[in-house]
Amino acid sequence: MKNQRENASSIKLIKELWDYLIFAYDIKTLSGRFGNFVFYSFEKTRKTYLRTYRYPNLTTQNHLNGRKIQFASLLWKQVNNDFKADLNEYAKMFHRQYRQNKSLYITGYNIFSKCILKITHPVNTLEELQEIAGNTINQWILNAYLDKLDSEINFTTHLIKP
Repeated sequence: MKNQRENASSIKLIKELWDYLIFAYDIKTLSGRFGNFVFYSFEKTRKTYLRTYRYPNLTTQNHLNGRKIQFASLLWKQVNNDFKADLNEYAKMFHRQYRQNKSLYITGYNIFSKCILKITHPVNTLEELQEIAGNTINQWILNAYLDKLDSEINFTTHLIKP
């Protein structure tokens, strides 16, 4: 019962704050957190939504992916600079072809880390990555670790300098 009264008073406070901001500053949309609540509004519908914040449940898959990405950043520092430049060029071409509303900017590192996530068994060195995925971007595309592009550009730079 006490929790419901606290929630009701919090909702009333948020409503008063919202009305003040709309009146004083002519703010059309607003989103954020207030205590245990998340609020967001849409300008088109002129509606504000309020819900309780739900803390996400972390799974073993979250921890596994976190370790893979952490290790990907260590591997990225060891990658050949010419290969990084090719991956950045691939990322630009990928963004042009598969322009998605969610992705504003894709880098070579984003592509590299997604490739690491697709590998099912652990990779500890660049040599192991080279054995599994391939030595060039073209081999990564052939082995289905990267998406195929419409333009036929030949990326021949090696992951590790020969």
